[in-house]
Amino acid sequence: MAVIERKKPNGAPRTSRMLKPGQFGAVLSLPRERQIRCASHWFSLVAGEFEDSVKFGLTVGKKNAPLAVQRNLVKRILREAYRVRASSVANAARQANLEGLYVSLRLRRSLKEADFAGKRSLKVLLHQDAAALVDKFLAVLEEKSKRHKMS
Repeated sequence: MAVIERKKPNGAPRTSRMLKPGQFGAVLSLPRERQIRCASHWFSLVAGEFEDSVKFGLTVGKKNAPLAVQRNLVKRILREAYRVRASSVANAARQANLEGLYVSLRLRRSLKEADFAGKRSLKVLLHQDAAALVDKFLAVLEEKSKRHKMS
């Protein structure tokens, strides 16, 4: 059976996503010294070197976002933040001499705890936080590439 790949002008192709639970487990079970970790107020990112391409995956649990609407919103925001910077991440990984990366993004705080003026303020806050997290990850990769060039 052939896999049909739909063309989405702004989407992330299947080949750039982690789809199997084993891929997520592989990243999270790496020894800490082989992981690249970043965190922001709402999100965390764990990356590890694997295979020959950059893949990302999202995890938003029911514990932190009890409503499906909330989980879907968070996934859309994380996907967008990563998609906008995907080529920069791939370039930075190449410069850091990493063959490929598996990047796992997840919601780390409960949305129930938050006191928001409304849905709009929640969206803005999450967008800013997700963008800041991916930018922080890019900075870590760039620092790693500088250290690699020095050695």
